[in-house]
Amino acid sequence: MNSLVALVTGGSRGIGRAICIAFGAQGHTVVPVGRDANALAETTRLVGKAGGVDSAGVTCDMHDGAAIEEMVRTVIARHGRIDILVNNAGGGTSARPMTSDETPDADWLDTLDLNLTSVFRTCKAVTPHMKSRRSGVIVSVASIASRQPSNLSGIAYTAAKSGLAGLNRHLAKELGPFGIRVNAVAPGIIRARTGEVRHLYRGRARCDQCAHSAGPYRHGRGSRIRRRISRVPCRLVRARRAHRYQRRHVHGVARVTRGARRENTDS
Repeated sequence: MNSLVALVTGGSRGIGRAICIAFGAQGHTVVPVGRDANALAETTRLVGKAGGVDSAGVTCDMHDGAAIEEMVRTVIARHGRIDILVNNAGGGTSARPMTSDETPDADWLDTLDLNLTSVFRTCKAVTPHMKSRRSGVIVSVASIASRQPSNLSGIAYTAAKSGLAGLNRHLAKELGPFGIRVNAVAPGIIRARTGEVRHLYRGRARCDQCAHSAGPYRHGRGSRIRRRISRVPCRLVRARRAHRYQRRHVHGVARVTRGARRENTDS
């Protein structure tokens, strides 16, 4: 496979960094995006070590629509194209899960802005370029919360990730005729860079709650998600065939026990 240009938002750590490294190992040019310049530099170093070519990070605040547009222009000016967009930036914004009547408007808006509106803005900035080339891949990191209520991140996160799944369905139908494939993965609970879920959820009580919400499945690892996403470019297709890939566009990776079947959601 020829070298492709992959833009990965939220690429400074965690799942995003794992995705960047996986693309680098395939010999692609990787552009990690995030707010922390030092963390982006470390991701770029690891991508280069894995075999990535001409990779460099771009700092961007995903809450800022103008900054997103400028980031996309910078990447296209630097590399000439964007073949793959991975919308990974996101996450819960509350220190604790809150019920609907406890959730302040500010938390609600902030969570939707980061997890849903930023994805819409990034796709809006990238898709004219992909449409002109009649080729491209868009993958969004959704969540198991798009299928069931989130006990950990609250109602705003559940609504945002459910909206993200809907956004992907619509984009898959809209962009398929232009040769652009749109998919999403829906991971469950993923181990933090420290190796402990407890580190993310501030203590034993929330760690136990975290484990309970995962049901009979153990916590996943970023490597499983990066394998799913890094295979997507292998299925770059011509416009006349793109419609075949619209039906299975939200891939579940919540089941991580050995031998468990994969979960897919069909439109």
